[in-house]
Amino acid sequence: MPIQIPSFRPASAVPAASLKRLRWPALLCGTVFVLCLLLTAFTMKPAAQNRVLLSSSVLQISEYSAFNDNVPDTQGNPQDDTVGWVELHLLGPDQSLDGWALTLDKASFALSGTLTANQYTVIFLTPDTGLALSPAGGQLLGLRDPQGSEVESVRTLGLAAGQSAARTDSIFAVSDTISPGYPNTKAGIAAYSGLHTAPQTNLLISEVMADNTVTLADGSGAYADYIEVFNNTTAAMNIAGYGLTNDAAKPFKYSFPAGTVLQPGERTVVFAVGTPPAGPASGTLVADEASFKINRRADTLYLTDTTGVIIDSVSVSNLGADTALIRQADYTFAPTAWPTPGFPHTPDGAEAFAVQRDKQITSPVLVNEILCRNTQYGVALAGHYYGLIELYNRSDQPVDLTGWSLTDDAAQPGKCPLSGAIAAGGYLVVYATGGTVLRNSPYIQAPFKLTADAGSVLLIGPDGAVADGVSFGSYIPADMSKGRMAAGGFGFFSTPTIGAANGDGVRLLPNMG
Repeated sequence: MPIQIPSFRPASAVPAASLKRLRWPALLCGTVFVLCLLLTAFTMKPAAQNRVLLSSSVLQISEYSAFNDNVPDTQGNPQDDTVGWVELHLLGPDQSLDGWALTLDKASFALSGTLTANQYTVIFLTPDTGLALSPAGGQLLGLRDPQGSEVESVRTLGLAAGQSAARTDSIFAVSDTISPGYPNTKAGIAAYSGLHTAPQTNLLISEVMADNTVTLADGSGAYADYIEVFNNTTAAMNIAGYGLTNDAAKPFKYSFPAGTVLQPGERTVVFAVGTPPAGPASGTLVADEASFKINRRADTLYLTDTTGVIIDSVSVSNLGADTALIRQADYTFAPTAWPTPGFPHTPDGAEAFAVQRDKQITSPVLVNEILCRNTQYGVALAGHYYGLIELYNRSDQPVDLTGWSLTDDAAQPGKCPLSGAIAAGGYLVVYATGGTVLRNSPYIQAPFKLTADAGSVLLIGPDGAVADGVSFGSYIPADMSKGRMAAGGFGFFSTPTIGAANGDGVRLLPNMG
């Protein structure tokens, strides 16, 4: 069977009328296509890096930022009124800047002064310059030489706070670390950071707690991480504008408010609460609350002066619940189970802090005594002695415990629901068995156990907040309890008095540090 080859009409054979009908739709489609390309080019967001459009000059734009970044001038003065900055780098021999201009879109700013070979200089974009970089990017930033020629030009990148656009060869890329006045290299960044570090001993971070469960409540009654700052001089210090942060690139995550003055030897405590949840009932950050939290596993805290220079720092690593890092006499830090926020780290300071802390507690029911390693006290449930938690109603009225609970984990406040009532001046004993070990027992059996050297017990009120609590803090020997002292705060008792008033105790154990 022969193969049938289809026939094609050559283009010349297409009727002229048909070509005429096709011409206008084709032109319309082509025009739409070109317009789409142009629209895309003008609306497309800047990429994470950008190539220099023009580069024919020994004077180059080497870094820029659309933010203040707390970069001081060459005299160390902060540039609070800036709306960005541009770093210039002279590649050739000494050069006068007279006649040169920095341009941004259609605006320009005349430069002046002289640069030496390989020198960097930072131009702060104050209102006087008439230039303002946009965080969204997309502007045309350039240099014009004394002859009026545009010799350097780049389309700016979108930047976030703390970022800059840094140049390498002819490419600008977003950098999370800035180095104004220094090369855009690891060595340059380190040199810039070193310039912003000036350790001293006048104003110090003196105590840090990264897992505050029951040590000290803030103004709202919540327990947040805290940082204590100490005036180690014999004169009053105005620390308004000084900063606290856990990010060296952002030195003012918290700034001490106007009017903050520390008297000689005085301490102030800042709670690192993080950002409050949204909503009208959440409130706002107050003067002694910072908008960041401390990572107890690994973090570094910085104290800065008003220009962002780091004047003190401390690193946190695997810090346990209610354990503090305290500044010692030799200025080093050491962990302790004896926190004294707001007070000297001395026996007298511990006593004063304990008394003040108890004054903050408004709950009628208190955690009065705990016994962790128990071999003889209370009742042996199923033939075994367990840890004991004693609650005390200090009011003159019975308290209905419906809605109250006990827990050893703040993230699980309802671990051990309570019920019934506790009489005025009465006691209630809870057995920390880890679960039900004896059925049909009249004793409350908590679904957690007490360790002898770590953790805490929290009493949760019917409003869901921590009403009271106690941290173990240090190794507690067998058959020794931790309970409330008559003067206030907790101490240690060699003879527990579970279910009755506490006897005589000692404030500290030798192993508490």
